[in-house]
Amino acid sequence: MAFATESIDAVNLRTNAALVANAAKTFTVSAILTTGPAKS
Repeated sequence: MAFATESIDAVNLRTNAALVANAAKTFTVSAILTTGPAKS
């Protein structure tokens, strides 16, 4: 799978991760959050 991505600031990253985690908890599903290098 490939997605068009771009860098975001740390505050947005933290906010988005919290939203995904809270949604996963609300719906009782697992969520795996990962990051990768900017260039491979």
